[in-house]
Amino acid sequence: MFPPLAVVLGRWLNGFVLGGDAAQEERKGLRIFSIFMAVAVGAAAGAAFLLAEKILNANATKLSHTAPYLSDGVSLGAAPYVIGGALFASSLWVLFFFRRKSARTLITGLALSSLAVCLAMPFAARNVWRAAQKPLKELTMDAAKASGGSANIIAYELAMSPSVAFYAGRKIEYLGRGELIEIIKMKKAERGGKIRGVGGAYSPVVISKKSDFTLDLGPAGFILIREAGGYALAR
Repeated sequence: MFPPLAVVLGRWLNGFVLGGDAAQEERKGLRIFSIFMAVAVGAAAGAAFLLAEKILNANATKLSHTAPYLSDGVSLGAAPYVIGGALFASSLWVLFFFRRKSARTLITGLALSSLAVCLAMPFAARNVWRAAQKPLKELTMDAAKASGGSANIIAYELAMSPSVAFYAGRKIEYLGRGELIEIIKMKKAERGGKIRGVGGAYSPVVISKKSDFTLDLGPAGFILIREAGGYALAR
């Protein structure tokens, strides 16, 4: 599909560039539309980065089910502000210098803003990882150690977090609220720190959201080992 589409688009652009008066008018309209879209997208993206931390923290309660790491607040550092400022400035730069028809100044400004975005993006990604994934990684690695290599590790109500299996480096049971009774049975079957009839395996280690531990696992008799970033490790 894409090679034929590229050929058709190329032929249209060729006629567009070399055409007569009609193409000239069409070029003018497309140029205005392109500048409008560039300015609008740049301004919107810049505003999104500038306001990201404030919006996330303001809506932490609403997003707590899908983003539990927001429950303790999130700090993304200065990088999103650098990216947002660069994008917003580039949109104004395009609008101002395009009207003055200063191509060299326009390209220089866009190159500088692009460089700022490229330099700041790794720092923004690192801060996002620290807020969203680092606590879950630490708890998962603690769970792998606490399991002794033989106990079940259960990711409770974390079906959308496949990284748990990656961090643990072993099999993970993804169970939800519908399997809570089975998890409770496993807990009640514990005898002297072991589960009867499961090959001598130790009692299950459960990773969950802190809210799910408070709502389900705590009342079921599980003991909180550690919590971090909106997640809980229990046994």
